Amino acid sequence: MVKGTAVRRVSEWLTLAALVAVGLSMAFALVHAADPATSSGQALQPPTPNRQSPIVNPQSSITLTITADPPQLTVGDVVTLTVTAVHPTGARVLWPAWGETWGDLEIRGQRPSSTITHDDGTEATTQTLFATLWTPGDYLTPPLTVTVSLADGEVAAVTADPIPLTVLSVLTADDLTLRDIKPQASLESPPRWPWLLGGLLTAALLAAAGYWAWRRWPRQPQATAVPLPALDNRLPHEIALDELARIAALNLPAQSRFKEQYTLVSDALRRYLEAAFALPALDRTTAEIRHEIRHAPMPPEAQTQLLVLLADADLVKFAQVTPDLLAAQNFPAQAQQFILTIVNPSTNSGQVCQSPIVNPSTSSGQVRQSPIANGEDA
Repeated sequence: MVKGTAVRRVSEWLTLAALVAVGLSMAFALVHAADPATSSGQALQPPTPNRQSPIVNPQSSITLTITADPPQLTVGDVVTLTVTAVHPTGARVLWPAWGETWGDLEIRGQRPSSTITHDDGTEATTQTLFATLWTPGDYLTPPLTVTVSLADGEVAAVTADPIPLTVLSVLTADDLTLRDIKPQASLESPPRWPWLLGGLLTAALLAAAGYWAWRRWPRQPQATAVPLPALDNRLPHEIALDELARIAALNLPAQSRFKEQYTLVSDALRRYLEAAFALPALDRTTAEIRHEIRHAPMPPEAQTQLLVLLADADLVKFAQVTPDLLAAQNFPAQAQQFILTIVNPSTNSGQVCQSPIVNPSTSSGQVRQSPIANGEDA
């Protein structure tokens, strides 16, 4: 087994040595086969060749040609140089690295190479260059050598023959006419309507977005001015007396509106009790008021008069009792007399205080008892 391993290693070393020898011989052949051709006339320097050293295969049918369109041009014109390599099928052309200049030619651009197949089984690979010259004269394109890699692995180098180029001046020898300087070239300004339309659309979108945000944004509740009620500086008895005078001026009994008359007078008396004695009279019945006024600072005569007035009002409001016209008309005056008795107790000395509402012809000097409360027929 050791012997077999040694034999295999010796074989590998021999193979490596043979490969090195073949490589050295190929390099030697390439060095002696290189033939840098030069042309007569005003020749240009060729571009930097491919780094790979080509192997010339004299048996391969490979051609390389250069055509110019147009061959004659003026200073600054662009000439189209077409480099065509005809080679067997399957071969690959290795173009040199074109720089910005090729001798005196200025390379303005190039197209990607393309390959077409001929009917005879060969292929043509084309490289197109765009170049210009800035000095009048006759020129020859420099020799161009490219490398072609064949399908069987062999490498061939092929050189194209130079072609002439003539550059003419834009001036003629016999043209001595002085000409004015040409005006400055003007560039067409782009239309403005797309910008205006875009600005209007943008403004409309921003306005719509702002309106939507304004509608959806939570708003702070605005303070609403609430009108305050007018401050009434009148005393409770003044308010009650004015209200009773207003009720008397309505003359409701003449319209057979007895219930409304007695209700308004009763409410005026109850509001007076709330304002003057802090009694919740509007929420109390007459019986409850009879119990609560015992502790109020009110003369006994006034308490009796108040209960008589409230009882008369209850009979008309709830018992559907219809008073006579004279008693209904005097009812606001009796309520006013009660309030005057509270304000000035000295008026209740056996004489009835004359009320501005009471008709003097009907006053008898005594507090008139209600005919409804006494059960009398008015």
